[in-house]
Amino acid sequence: MPNAPQDAALRAYLAAAAAGGDELAASRAAAEAVAAEPWRVVEEAGALARATLRPAPDDGALHSALRLRAPQLPGVKVARGQPIPSVDPERRKALGAWDTPRLMARRLVGLLAGHELAVSGPHLDPACGAGALLLAQAERGAGPLIGEDVHAAALAVAQVAVPGAQLRLRDGLAEGVGADEEPPGVLLINPPFVRAEAQGKALRTALQRRLPWLVGRWDLSIPFLVLALARVRPGGLAAMVLPSPALTQPYGLPLRQRLLAEHGLITLSDFEVFTGAGASVALGLARVHEPHDGPCWPGGPRGVELLGLHGAPIHPKIRALDPALAARARRSGAVLGDLFEIDTGVVAHGPGGGKAALLKDEPEPGRVPYVDAQDLRAGRLRYLRYAPEQMHRAKRPGLFLGPKLLIQRITPPGQVLATLDEGDTFAGHTLNVLRARPGVFLSAEAALEALRQVQRLLAHPLTPGLLCLERGPRLDLYPHDLAAIPLPPGWLTAAADADLGAAYGLSPDEVARLVAFGQP
Repeated sequence: MPNAPQDAALRAYLAAAAAGGDELAASRAAAEAVAAEPWRVVEEAGALARATLRPAPDDGALHSALRLRAPQLPGVKVARGQPIPSVDPERRKALGAWDTPRLMARRLVGLLAGHELAVSGPHLDPACGAGALLLAQAERGAGPLIGEDVHAAALAVAQVAVPGAQLRLRDGLAEGVGADEEPPGVLLINPPFVRAEAQGKALRTALQRRLPWLVGRWDLSIPFLVLALARVRPGGLAAMVLPSPALTQPYGLPLRQRLLAEHGLITLSDFEVFTGAGASVALGLARVHEPHDGPCWPGGPRGVELLGLHGAPIHPKIRALDPALAARARRSGAVLGDLFEIDTGVVAHGPGGGKAALLKDEPEPGRVPYVDAQDLRAGRLRYLRYAPEQMHRAKRPGLFLGPKLLIQRITPPGQVLATLDEGDTFAGHTLNVLRARPGVFLSAEAALEALRQVQRLLAHPLTPGLLCLERGPRLDLYPHDLAAIPLPPGWLTAAADADLGAAYGLSPDEVARLVAFGQP
C-alpha cells in the first residue's frame, strides 16, 4: 500500500475540528487517517493528541511541528479564526506527556526476551499515552495488552495504533487502582516525569499524606513507579524507562531502595537523552517482588552492595568492585561531620523584602560582608543588612564569624570548590559553610590548620569521585553530603605533601579508578 501523504494526520485533524469536533474527535480522526501505519499513528496522531485547539491568529501555513508560519511557506494552509492544534508547554509539563520514541520502545521491550517464559498474566502499561510501548510489545506477539492513561485523546490514538489492546481512562496515582483486577505479569512503563514546580500543591499534599516516605523535591515518576510495581504479581517483570534523577538524586532514594531490596534489578542500560523531556534516562528490567543475589546489570554490583553506599545510587558506570573502594576509604569510621559544623548560608531574601533591599555593593553602617557562589567566582564582596524577619532562612550569625570554609553547592564535574575565609564574611545559600565545632581543637591555630587540611582533602580529585560513587553524579552538594566525607587517620596533622590516597589506604590504581569516576 502506498504511504499516506505526509500531512494526512494533520489534515484529518483540521477537518474534524472545522466540522465542530473537539480535541478527542480530532485526534481520533487523525489516527484513523494513518491507521495502516501504526507507528505513524503513535508519532503523528499522538503528537496532535497532546495539543489543544485554538483559533488561528492569522492566515498561515501550519508546520508538522504545529508552528504557524507565513502563508507562502510549506505547510497545511489555514485561515484566520480556523481551529488549529497548538502545543501548550505548561499543560504538557503538568502531564509529563512524553511518548516513548520508537527505537527506545523497541529496545525496552527487547529487554524482556528470554525472561518471560514463566510469567503469566496481562501486560500492563499504566501510562500508555498514544501506545508506543503497547505497539512495540504487540510487534513481538506478546499479550494480552492493557493500557491506562489520564488523557482521553491519547487513549483514542492508542486504540487505533494497537486495536487489540484493552484501554482504560485511569490515573495510575489514584488509590485502589487495579485492586479488583488480575495482577499484571509484565509491567511496561515510561512514567510521567513531572518536576516539583509543575505539580499542583493539592496533588503533592495528597500524595505525601498517602505516601509519607516521599521526601524533598520529588518528581512524579517516583510515586508512579512505586505504585505501579506494587500492582505486579510476585515473580513478574517490569521493563522501565527510568529518569536519571530518580536513580541518583536524594529524593529518589525510596524508589532505589525498593528496586534493590524488594525487587530484583537485573538489567540497566547506559543513560541516554530523552528528547524534549529535559532528562536523561536508562532502560531497566526488574523481577518484581523477588530479590536476587546476582549483579544488577552485566559487570555491575549486587543490590546489597549498592544499598551499602550512602545514596544507594543506581548508575551503569558503577562496576562490581567499586563499592568495596568506598568501604575501604571509610574503614576509619571518622567523617567530617564529627569535627566540623556544616550548614548552608543565609537566603538573603524573603516575603518581607528582596535582595535589592538587603544587599549593597558598598559598605554601610550596620551591614556585614557577604558573598555567594557567584561573588566568589567574580572575586567580589558585597554587604548585607542582616534582617532575619526579611529572610527565608536567616541562620545564626555565629555560623559566619571567624575562620571557615565556603564550599560551593553547585560545582563543575570532578571538582569540589572550597574557599578559606578567615574573617567574618556571611555566606549566601549557594554556599555551604564548614567551621570547627566549639571545643574540638585545642587552639585557634589548630582549628585554622585543620580547615586548611580539609580544604586540601576537598580539592583532591579523589573526593568528588568518592562522592559520585556513593551518592550518584549530580550537581548539588548538601551539608549532609559533606558531613559524611570520610576523614583519613591523621590527615588533619599530616604534612602538606601527604598523599590522600595513601592516607585512605588505597593503591594508585584504586585512586585512579575513583578519580575517573568523578569525571564527566
